Amino acid sequence: STLTTALLFAPLDVSGCPTTPEKKAKKALNAFVGFRCYYLLIPAFKPWPMKKLSNPIGVMWDKDPNKPLWSLLAKAWSIIRDQIGKEKAPLHQFFRIICPHLSMPPPETYLERRGWEFVINADGAPGLIRDPTLTSESLDDGVAATALSIEDIISYCQSMGYAQEYIFDTNLSLSIFIGVNPPTGTTMNTAGSIVHDGRVDARNKRREKRRTMRDTAFASTLKLQIADAHGGVRNDSPRGGPFGPAVRRQCVLQ
Repeated sequence: STLTTALLFAPLDVSGCPTTPEKKAKKALNAFVGFRCYYLLIPAFKPWPMKKLSNPIGVMWDKDPNKPLWSLLAKAWSIIRDQIGKEKAPLHQFFRIICPHLSMPPPETYLERRGWEFVINADGAPGLIRDPTLTSESLDDGVAATALSIEDIISYCQSMGYAQEYIFDTNLSLSIFIGVNPPTGTTMNTAGSIVHDGRVDARNKRREKRRTMRDTAFASTLKLQIADAHGGVRNDSPRGGPFGPAVRRQCVLQ
């Protein structure tokens, strides 16, 4: 009995047991990294290695008016990547689709629209300078006023053929909005208001459609569960339907 007791309480050797490593959560794309990836395509930057461009890109980012929008874009892409993988959701292709749609300055005209001049400093390194007399009214102050959600971003990209394998997760909240203020001294025009209202209506319709699909699926599942609970006895049974003698006898035996 002493040996039996010792064996019962001996520590288990799990060294040879197969273990399943926990899936490490992927790090979300940083807004600045997304900004840098897109604007590395500025023509004046192409001859230079990345380490030489750190300073000018940092200066651009510091003065960029679209930081909240870049954060939203980074979040949207990260959600797509986490589900289908970056091989099926190339980052550069994502930006090529969504940035023009949002009227964000393309790499080819970014410096000019933001009032920057590309220069080579005394040390032979690339840099940016801006005319100190420029006012905010003379610069591109960013994307016009709008309400935008992660759902809007992903839906538009899919409508353009991007990330077709992605399926909206009903348990994931995508209703993260930003509101971008219009440039100083301007108001949103009527056409812009119509576009904005149209986007909101379209988004609401998409949500209602998904909600209806979920409710329909739930109702079908519930009917099947009810049928299984009745043991598959038909209502037209000659023995008295779902609560005939056979069923009552089964209940008594239980």
